[in-house]
Amino acid sequence: MPAAQVSAPAADKAMRRDAARNLEKVLAAADAVFADRGLDATLADVADHAGVGVGTIYRRFADKGALVAALMDDKLVAVTATVEAAETEATGWDAFVRFLQDVSGQLLSDRALGQILIADPGQESANRLIDAIRPAATRILKRAQAEGVLRPEIRFNDVSPLLVMVTTTADFVAAGNPRVGARYLEVVLNGLRARPDQPALPHRALSDAELDAANRAASTRRR
Repeated sequence: MPAAQVSAPAADKAMRRDAARNLEKVLAAADAVFADRGLDATLADVADHAGVGVGTIYRRFADKGALVAALMDDKLVAVTATVEAAETEATGWDAFVRFLQDVSGQLLSDRALGQILIADPGQESANRLIDAIRPAATRILKRAQAEGVLRPEIRFNDVSPLLVMVTTTADFVAAGNPRVGARYLEVVLNGLRARPDQPALPHRALSDAELDAANRAASTRRR
């Protein structure tokens, strides 16, 4: 048998291995670059970090949105695990506090994740993330309310605005003193505690459609 016929399968396997290694490098680089710089980072930035040409990325992903979407499964697993871990706290209030602290911490350490939750242009990734945490987060809210420690008006659709408040404030104070973010989280938490002398909140929580509209508007303002 001619040598060319013998070596072709081996060459194909080597090419597939190279392609798989390049894909791993691109995904790892994209995760690091988007976490650090947010969604404003370019595919060229990712290629530089991965040590590959930008054409290597385009051979696997049509655009930046497709690359971000490819990272979402791992991000969904990580955030969902964080919310579910908060459920192990001894009280409903402790679970609620840990939930806000830990998820806001993830959003602050991963700029792209925060932007996806708050201002995803297509809403597909944001909706997947919200749907992923909804069951555990809802259980935490109901548990804290059943114990009488969380305001009874709070609903799951309050979670995104609350996370925006906490993360935006923490990001704002970070350059001055990053530890001060905990001060404002405590202010938010104090406002969420159930107390007999509290006036009712002035409006109901956002509906699903209103939350979607708010996210879309936030996306437009980012552009």
